[in-house]
Amino acid sequence: MSILDELIKIFTPNHYDIYDSIAQTTVQILTNYNGLEISQIYKCLYKFPSKDRIDVRIRFTVDEVITISNEAATEEPDIRKSIEDLHETFLYEVIEISITIQKTNKNYCSIYCINKFNEWLLSKSHKEVMQIFSGMFKSGEENIRFICYDFDGLLATNTISFSKPDSETAYYNDVNRHDIISNSRRICNFYNHSQYDIIPDDFNVVVSSNVNSNILRLFRDIKIFLSLIYISDIADFDGDNINITIKGYKTIDYKIPLSTYTFKENQNVLYETYKWLYNGGNVHDKSQLARNIMTLHCKYSSILELDEKTFASINANYGLYLKENVNNYLNVKKDITAFVQSNIQEVTKAISSFSSDFKKNFFAFFSYFVTLMVSSSFAKLRLKDIFTPEITTITSCILAGSIIYWLISLYEIISKYRMMNKSTDSLKDSYNDILDTIEVQTIIEKDKSLKPNKDRFRNNLILISFFWLGMVVALFLALDSISGSNPLLFKFNIFN
Repeated sequence: MSILDELIKIFTPNHYDIYDSIAQTTVQILTNYNGLEISQIYKCLYKFPSKDRIDVRIRFTVDEVITISNEAATEEPDIRKSIEDLHETFLYEVIEISITIQKTNKNYCSIYCINKFNEWLLSKSHKEVMQIFSGMFKSGEENIRFICYDFDGLLATNTISFSKPDSETAYYNDVNRHDIISNSRRICNFYNHSQYDIIPDDFNVVVSSNVNSNILRLFRDIKIFLSLIYISDIADFDGDNINITIKGYKTIDYKIPLSTYTFKENQNVLYETYKWLYNGGNVHDKSQLARNIMTLHCKYSSILELDEKTFASINANYGLYLKENVNNYLNVKKDITAFVQSNIQEVTKAISSFSSDFKKNFFAFFSYFVTLMVSSSFAKLRLKDIFTPEITTITSCILAGSIIYWLISLYEIISKYRMMNKSTDSLKDSYNDILDTIEVQTIIEKDKSLKPNKDRFRNNLILISFFWLGMVVALFLALDSISGSNPLLFKFNIFN
């Protein structure tokens, strides 16, 4: 006996009606009053889940109504006294008793009479049922559990379960609802998506035992409707119809009336197509391929008449697409690898060129000063007499020219380096039709020699520049010291 039946039995009803829905359960009872065991009523109320509020209203007359609640146990003595005062007056009289259970659907939803709940759910249209479950998912739940207190069976979809209180939680969730809904927004323009936050898997029955066959049919039909929406280009609810547009090799439009819809076994292929479409891979490419095949097969028939042959064609064509993409991927990977190696060579050449410029500059200075020394030895001049005002000015100009030469060389090598990085970014964009940017970046980073070469480039650039500038500054200081009072192009007079 369920806890609700136990509560009803306490009142020995002549007649009663039960209503059960997502939000509340109500029971209307007519009985001949013959006294009430208040403690027994409270004892039964405490068996209900504490998250649900239960109010029992005992109506003797319009003005004489006594309310017993599972949230007001402290009132028990007062209620007992009120009933004792009315006992003699209403003994054996027909009274009305109403039981109202307000449900809090947090973590799970309580079902107290599965048959009445089924009646309530089946009285709704397909759209209303979808909105009911969508509202529950919008609260943030990834799974919905219904605990049924008078149901000796099991119903479980990928995300919804109906089971007894003492059964293990039966979630068969092998789907990522958030990713599927997010991907559907990219490939399907469903005008009513804000009202229907549900996916076909929510109604895909995985396990069922002792379940009302009409409920199974309801879930199956909704699964097919949602599958149609999720594989279409454009979809919307128009009254009691679903309008579907699929754009492939040609554009097809369908209006499917929900009230007169009749399921056929071949329509399971629509759910199979949906599962294939959203189960990994590039959802955009897969949707275009599937829609091309479907529009060809729908040339002389309705989309509801598609069968396994259509799905086989989709799979076969996708296999060819993958094979072509694998070949393209290998070619692209080869091209990217060659590009990376070319960049490494360019980096090596650039730093070698900069190093060569430094060497040329060094040997030019060396040759210049050796020539001065040899000339002075023949003329038997002292070192300070060699650097006449004219020689000092010429030497200063040469040193200044060296700094300008360093700046030009530095600008050229940095420009080449930046152009190389820009060409890498351009490479990522050029292969967007085959690989995304992250995949290209991964291939580039797999070449372990690229980063060390870039680091070596930066280190050598700093080191050579340091020696270059250090040499020029040292020569300026030395020239300033040797020239004495002779004017320099840039007069330091540090040592004078």
